Amino acid sequence: MPRRLSGPAPLAFPAGVKALVMDFDGVFTDDRVLVDQDGREAVFASRSDGMGLDRLRKLTAIRTLILSKEVNPVVSARARKLKIEARQGIEDKLPELDRWLAENGVTRAETAYIGNDVNDLDCLNAVGFPVAPCDARPEALAVARHVTSAPGGRGALRELCEALIRAGGGGPVAAGSAMRPLVLIPARLGATRLPNKPLAEIAGEPMIAHVWRRASEAGVGPVVVATDSPEVAEAVSRVGGQAVLTRADHASGSDRIHEALTAIDPDRDFNLVVNVQGDLPTLDPEAIRRSLVPLEEPEVEVATLVAEIRREEEKTAPSVVKMVGAEIAPGRFRCLYFTRATAPAGPGALYHHIGLYCYRREALERFVRLKPSPLELREKLEQLRALEAGMRIDAVAVDVVPLGVDTPEDLERAREIMAGALTA
Repeated sequence: MPRRLSGPAPLAFPAGVKALVMDFDGVFTDDRVLVDQDGREAVFASRSDGMGLDRLRKLTAIRTLILSKEVNPVVSARARKLKIEARQGIEDKLPELDRWLAENGVTRAETAYIGNDVNDLDCLNAVGFPVAPCDARPEALAVARHVTSAPGGRGALRELCEALIRAGGGGPVAAGSAMRPLVLIPARLGATRLPNKPLAEIAGEPMIAHVWRRASEAGVGPVVVATDSPEVAEAVSRVGGQAVLTRADHASGSDRIHEALTAIDPDRDFNLVVNVQGDLPTLDPEAIRRSLVPLEEPEVEVATLVAEIRREEEKTAPSVVKMVGAEIAPGRFRCLYFTRATAPAGPGALYHHIGLYCYRREALERFVRLKPSPLELREKLEQLRALEAGMRIDAVAVDVVPLGVDTPEDLERAREIMAGALTA
């Protein structure tokens, strides 16, 4: 018999849950649709459910995903507001669920899935903790191990989230143990190939404002721009962001963010530092979230991003830095080397390294104390300094390489991309 999640004696939910995956219709909503006289549709959702998911995100390390058969702008808006990933238009949900779990290093047995309809049955049967709202279809109720006392769209998700919070699912977000990221964006005004680059106008705003906004949308932690320029700091402030002034003589962005970190956080409240380059205005916020995943393993000191190279000319281009690594899970690599050459040789995929780094605080502090290494100087790639010092770097694969703006031509391309995004 399925068990209810609450009541006089609330269920002691297992602590092994590391992921919560949700259907949308009938879970986030109560499955009703209101149509007005102009044909516009509205759905009903519970504010309490949103509060429960927000508490789950803040109080546990459980990863969350909305997996929807339909494509609906309401899903996208709700996911953005709650800082939850959403995948829509998924006819066959189980393969997509497996892909997402592999990307996040979670097993089916560690996953809770809540669904209310027949198209959820494969996922409900596959996961370790299948859940259904009390008003779900009989087929879903029949396979659910747990049934909420509240109906879908009217408290079911809040009930489930509170049960997971009570269990400390995924590991509690406790001081000294869980990830507490600070996002830092280094931005210097004196770029040689594109002077005043952070202030270059794109879609009516300076480029640094777009990068700050993308990083903020990731929702992983506070975002601060580290710059040597009062003009850049003022531009960030105008859009509601925070900036800190640093020295102008830093040799690298890593040195600049280390100075900013020391100034911003002398009490060491943040244990992870995400270095987002200030010339990536098209960066996907989800890529920032994904980059944190490797640091859930204590052996990993630095995490970064890669993307498979699809264009033949990029495989031999020295400007495209390649990551050579051992694939330790689907889309997850232990980095062995970085090079401008075409490597590794032989058949198989080549991976473009994306210069976004997530450091453990201690790793960043160690890195900036190291002298430039022989291979770093030879390849002109500072990440080789970490590898030569024996530091472990892991990478996560993403689908798209964000456009890095280094030249006037890159800037024009970024303007085209952003203009297209605004009119889409």
